[in-house]
Amino acid sequence: MKYANGIAFLLEETDYITVAPSAPWNETSCNRWALPETEKYLAAVVTESMSRFAIDPDRVVLGGTSMGGMGGMALIVRIPDRFAAVYAGSVSWEKAYWKAATGTPLFLIHGANDAIAPGHPKWSLRPKFTDVFFAREADRLLTKYGVEHIYAEHDGGHPSGQAKPQIKRFLGWMQKRTRDPCAAHVFAVSHGDAIVYQPHNRWVSVEQLDEGKLEYDGCVLKDMRGGWKQTLEQFNKAHVVARKSKHSAGYVEARNLGGNRFSLETRNVKTLSLWFHPRMADLNKPIQLTIDGKAQSIEVKPSLTDALRSFERRHDWGLIYHACAVVEIPAE
Repeated sequence: MKYANGIAFLLEETDYITVAPSAPWNETSCNRWALPETEKYLAAVVTESMSRFAIDPDRVVLGGTSMGGMGGMALIVRIPDRFAAVYAGSVSWEKAYWKAATGTPLFLIHGANDAIAPGHPKWSLRPKFTDVFFAREADRLLTKYGVEHIYAEHDGGHPSGQAKPQIKRFLGWMQKRTRDPCAAHVFAVSHGDAIVYQPHNRWVSVEQLDEGKLEYDGCVLKDMRGGWKQTLEQFNKAHVVARKSKHSAGYVEARNLGGNRFSLETRNVKTLSLWFHPRMADLNKPIQLTIDGKAQSIEVKPSLTDALRSFERRHDWGLIYHACAVVEIPAE
């Protein structure tokens, strides 16, 4: 925690169990949270912590600043069901399908003066690696897609020590966050061309993709020259732009309507699994599904096998479901 630059003493004033794992090592890139081992690494950290302390699996919050914030932005769309909430400060991001974060609130903090031009009378040069454009664009898109989040911008720069009021606000907000494994609205995205295949979100799993692509949002830093030795001309020329890109992927947007009724909308999906808990439906009665406008009725039966299979997806004791139904999506 000694490198937390202002966060450590704020956390020490709380009753939270704080664990600060370092990013996995990557000799060729700064994208250290994008390594294939990241999810397993963080899951192992949580498992180890839970073996030492009495931790509620539904009250695990992921947070980070700068590179750690980049990890938060990446992981909230890759394993959104693992956390009660995510905090990301002073970030950049390259590509995201933001609807995948549905159900996992994000608290985003960024300084309006994150990038500092050379010759500043008070602060040293900081290139536009984490320019405020990244956070503002994420805020705009999350608002557009209806994903729960808070964006707290401040007048300072990159260090988290300049965002203490915003971090205190986050810590208060965090106390009220609890993961709901049986959330009524779930959005599962399977990133078909991802390094790590993580097609799950709570009670929905994408099992098999069909052909097709989804449009992702992104940001790219252009005309970046000079690095940490930029001239003023180079600094002014560098800029961040929003972009769209298409990638092989599919999604399932699922809603529990109550009364054993579920509505699903799919895109580029051949097969999916639905995992049921007694909190979600009466498992002794038929389940009524409406999938892409077509109605069908299914029956499920709780079993130890299904419960173990549900655990196997995430190795998370908070994501245990009693019954499973595998659903084939008919070709159009």
